[in-house]
This record gives sequence, structure tokens and C-alpha cells, in this order.
Amino acid sequence: MSTLINKTIAVLLSATLLVPSLATACVMDGIGSGALYQVPKQTFSLQLATAQAINAGKIKVAVGGSYEQRMMMLMFQLQQQLSSENEGEWFLFESSKGHYYKIIASDSRISIKQHEVPQGESEESIIIDVDVLSAIVSKQINATQAVELGILHLPNDAHSLLIS
Repeated sequence: MSTLINKTIAVLLSATLLVPSLATACVMDGIGSGALYQVPKQTFSLQLATAQAINAGKIKVAVGGSYEQRMMMLMFQLQQQLSSENEGEWFLFESSKGHYYKIIASDSRISIKQHEVPQGESEESIIIDVDVLSAIVSKQINATQAVELGILHLPNDAHSLLIS
């Protein structure tokens, strides 16, 4: 019976890789750009801390709609709340699904682009889970509290972007 299950899993995985619409967009976009091996090393500890924060009742699980719908709304809300005092570019890695976003602050404006994978060191990315992002934009917690709980990783140059 386990052989049948293993074969079924292999067929499903093969189909997912052959049909791009079934595969995660960032991974498929990243085959040539390195997304498959550009997962920041802090991801596992951040996911563990996020699960602990949810279990302890410090943050709530984001609910409603598909992941893609939630992320689009959360990114829009985040864009409205970010500080554009400093100009620059930062990568944000959403750790539950492995999606990269590029945050660009210039001319007192903030823009966020999807599926932008960093070239070089991914360790300088902002790392956050969808549930933590939801908690921050809904003001359950702030970015400082999230950093203290270990559920948000901010590179040094991104502190002024999220923490004001």
C-alpha cells in the first residue's frame, strides 16, 4: 500500500512541476534566479517562534480568503503603513509559502513588487510569516514586539522602515 501512496505522491509532484499554474509562482520564477536556494537561514527559527506565539495567544492566525487574496490585501495595508522617510530597497521573504517581495522607497513613495528574488545574499531580507504580517498591519502587535518575540527578522538597514 505504501508503494501506491509513494507513486501517487511522485505523480502529483511531477504534475505540479510540469504545469506552472499549479506550482508556487516564486519557485517557478526563481529557477533561473536562485529562489530555490535563496531561503534565508533564519526561516526555520522564525517559523518555530511564530507557531509558539500563535499557541501562546500572542498573535492570531490570519483567516479568510485564499493565501493570495490575504497577501495582496496585507501588502496593500503594509504599503500604506510603511515609513518612506528613508529611500532604499529591501526584500521581504514571506516564510510560510516562500514568496519574495521587493519594497522600494523613493520620492516619498513606497511600492511593493511581487516575485522579486534577491541576487546575492538573501540574509539581508526582511523575514515574516503571513500571520505575523496580519498581526502587525491590524495592530495586534507592533514591529518592535514582533522582533522581540523572534517572529520578525529585520536587517539593520530596514529598522527605520518598519519601526518608527
